[in-house]
Amino acid sequence: MVNNLIGVIVFLLMILAIELSNLVALRRMERNDKRPATTPNVSILVPARNEEHNIIACVDSILDQNYTNFEVIVLDDCSTDKTLEKLKQYKNKDSKLFILEGEELPQGWTGKNWACHQLFTNANGDLLLFLDADTRLNANALNSAVNSLLRENADFISALPREETITCSEKLLVPVMNWGVFCFYPLVLAMKSRIPALAVSIGQFMLFTRQAYKKIGGHAAAKTEITEDKALPKAIVKQKMKWLLLDGTESLTTRMYLNFSDTYNGLSKSLFPWFDSNVPIYTFIWLWLLVVFWQPLIVLTMSLIDSSFTTSTSLAIVSVALSFITWSIFYIRFKYPPFLIVLYPVIIPLWVSVAMASMIRSLFGTTTWKDRPLSQP
Repeated sequence: MVNNLIGVIVFLLMILAIELSNLVALRRMERNDKRPATTPNVSILVPARNEEHNIIACVDSILDQNYTNFEVIVLDDCSTDKTLEKLKQYKNKDSKLFILEGEELPQGWTGKNWACHQLFTNANGDLLLFLDADTRLNANALNSAVNSLLRENADFISALPREETITCSEKLLVPVMNWGVFCFYPLVLAMKSRIPALAVSIGQFMLFTRQAYKKIGGHAAAKTEITEDKALPKAIVKQKMKWLLLDGTESLTTRMYLNFSDTYNGLSKSLFPWFDSNVPIYTFIWLWLLVVFWQPLIVLTMSLIDSSFTTSTSLAIVSVALSFITWSIFYIRFKYPPFLIVLYPVIIPLWVSVAMASMIRSLFGTTTWKDRPLSQP
């Protein structure tokens, strides 16, 4: 028990060290919100499948940009709802906007990658911004993104959006995606090293130079990937190009899911593939996280019941204090409701259940998204 708790403390100290370094390394994209000295043509590319609740707000926010030299191409990816009907309301309203009707999904492609590939083949920009339909931009977002890319001489940048969470399930589950990036990816090392495994991006906002995108083969090179936002930055690193992950929470807002079912299914869709579908490593990681955040609480509870104070009790107190600190840093930094900090003992088991569902569905080939089956790993 003592040795195990010592291991938990060491692990939490590692998380804390990564967090503290990321407080410095994760720079805000909004620092560069003035109009760039040069304004390369940007193609803003939006794949949309069954996005009738999001598409109007997304397109409106794009067309309101202060940046001047851009085009918007939205592709309706064979939607079964009113997405295309709502897009057609924009017909002839803005010369910057082009609407495409996507072709049927060919064998061997995942839906989003196929949609993005079609968008690219119709794009004219020197820069390519792939934007999810559930994302909204503030008026200076494109200025900030282009400035950041040009000033850093980068080939690819991505940005963490502000995750809008309204329902209880969203508040409990959605922030943990960014928590995972902030606590487990040492960005100072990741962005300066040539280690593909450390490359990470956020699929809702990915800005490439055209040359970089073509050099890595674009979405066509990742056509079978469910987690293209991991595969594409890895390809950037392998080609020895420069990438950045920025904090875009003041420029980008997204609401990914609307209810518990959408949240649970959406997160389980890509969680197992994100870990390269490796069953032993994946299972160990999630069970270890359960131990890290629950074992100290169990030890403390047992100590209170029998009124004893042992070495294990003191180690458990240190572990709980470190857990509280690590969760606090993240939730305060990203301005999530503070009450969520004390709910981490509920959040972790929920995520473990999502993780196990993701693995089981993937292995049995029952994962679907937007009414489409996803391929097995």
